[in-house]
Amino acid sequence: MIPKEKARQMVLSMSSNIGLNAKSSSDQCIFEAKKCAIIATDYLIDEWNNEGGRKAKQKYWMEVRNEVERFTNDIVF
Repeated sequence: MIPKEKARQMVLSMSSNIGLNAKSSSDQCIFEAKKCAIIATDYLIDEWNNEGGRKAKQKYWMEVRNEVERFTNDIVF
């Protein structure tokens, strides 16, 4: 899966787990989901750093993190 697809999958998965309430908007839900996805990718990048520098996976997760940051709210749920 390319990083952009993985980023989309992560944000959508986390947004469905965050959910919406009466005081939150879909923009707020996506914002919170992006923060969670960034935390998850940072964790994975750190873990790969601790594994002796597996650069390919580290690069992949860095690209996924960048795609999470670029993720826009122009999707339909």
